Amino acid sequence: MNKPLVSVTIPTYNQHKYIEKAINSILNQTYNNIEIIISDDSPNNLTEELVKEKYLNKIFNGKIIKYFHNHKPKGQVGNYRYMLYELATGDWVLNVDGDDFLYRNDFIEKAMDYVVNNNNIVLVTSKKMKYDAFKNKFIEVSHIPESDLRIDGEWLFFNHIFKNIEIPHIGTICNRKKALELDFYKYLIPSTDRESLLKLSLIGDIVYLSDYYGVWVYHGDNHSQNVEVKELLENLKMYERLYLYAKQKKLNLLKLNIWKIVAKYKSIFYYYNSYDRKNKYKLINELKKDHKFYLFLLNIDFRNWRKK
Repeated sequence: MNKPLVSVTIPTYNQHKYIEKAINSILNQTYNNIEIIISDDSPNNLTEELVKEKYLNKIFNGKIIKYFHNHKPKGQVGNYRYMLYELATGDWVLNVDGDDFLYRNDFIEKAMDYVVNNNNIVLVTSKKMKYDAFKNKFIEVSHIPESDLRIDGEWLFFNHIFKNIEIPHIGTICNRKKALELDFYKYLIPSTDRESLLKLSLIGDIVYLSDYYGVWVYHGDNHSQNVEVKELLENLKMYERLYLYAKQKKLNLLKLNIWKIVAKYKSIFYYYNSYDRKNKYKLINELKKDHKFYLFLLNIDFRNWRKK
């Protein structure tokens, strides 16, 4: 049986300090039918020079490296879409941001072992490891699941919220054809990847690997850790869209309504407790306008009172 081609997309912006580790973690994969696509939004040539010197026009056990420098930056979401829709040619696609990397060398091979004999699988995901670049320390983010699972995607859709089960962009391989059909990365929001992956999970089976395969690197400039209030409010709309989509799929309506409330509140709670005083005040004022129920939940949540 022919091995499926996997497109590994690497969007990058001024990440020349990290991207070599990202590329090497893919080149070290035991699975070889891989195309590596680097789409560079950097305003300088530092990443381009590094890639050309060390990687282009070289053979890496069947792995192909393609590099594109976007002299007019596409932005994070625009770059995701550009690579998925215009550059990638594989049957499956894995995104590795330029400052992240793969933790184990057998990730892609293990994922492909599952999908080649199971036509209903739409994504393979795994537990995410965090690397604190300031402390030079790896941190295990989740301990669920304890063994590999192949299960209906509804399990991931609900338990992502109810049990805090991560669905990391790094460490998730998607069926590219299905992703295109669902219009992946449609909205310009920080969590466009999460919305896309949760939507995908509802059209087939998923595999959740119990080992840590993707590493998210915390270095202080991560966009996900610097989300503005207006971006957070746009993010909240994601749960309305997912709710309507899941409703069409005939998911349990009571459970789905609880899911939407919990999902929105968890997002608000997380950022409220990460914001400085100025942004806390700004968020509260915005919640007074259109999200009074969630402001009420913030006010009665004893965890917020305990922090004061």
